Amino acid sequence: MDLSHPLVRESMQHMQEAQDPELLGEFVTESLSGLQSVEQDLLLLEDDGGSDKELVNRIFRAVHSIKGAGAYLCLENLVTVSHRAETLLDDVRAGHRVADAPVTDAVLGAVDALTAMLEADDQGHSYDCGTILAQLDQILGAGQQPPAIAQADPQVTQTYGPTDASTGVVGDQQGQTTFQPPAAEQQTDI
Repeated sequence: MDLSHPLVRESMQHMQEAQDPELLGEFVTESLSGLQSVEQDLLLLEDDGGSDKELVNRIFRAVHSIKGAGAYLCLENLVTVSHRAETLLDDVRAGHRVADAPVTDAVLGAVDALTAMLEADDQGHSYDCGTILAQLDQILGAGQQPPAIAQADPQVTQTYGPTDASTGVVGDQQGQTTFQPPAAEQQTDI
């Protein structure tokens, strides 16, 4: 490795800055303060269901800031947990999910994990993130329904009767025929 190469020197300087105790101490202090605010805001958010967009944005920005600064400081576990919580909050911001008890509980769990990491001597490098990541992933996965289910059209009737595999014609509930593509032509990656 050529230690004189500008990119190598820049990378080494970044790693030294990431290990700067003063910079790290400031990050920890600010992040812990921000997480206290997030915790209070999450309690309001659950009562609100996510309709107060400024409240949702404030929580999102706080978690996003922790993730960004944590990435700069090479705090991988902290970044991973904050990223998952941020993704969940972004779904609330976008209106894809309601800030109900399971959502706010998962984000509160992430806040607790982030706080524990920040308070640890190694800022979470040795923290076991498995439990909180599983909780966040479970909630994130629960919100991913296929578009056909999430946006079902109440006007569509269930089809009955034999399907002509070559044409895709199906007899429906009222005796009318509709087109349904043969199985080979149907998309399966919903």
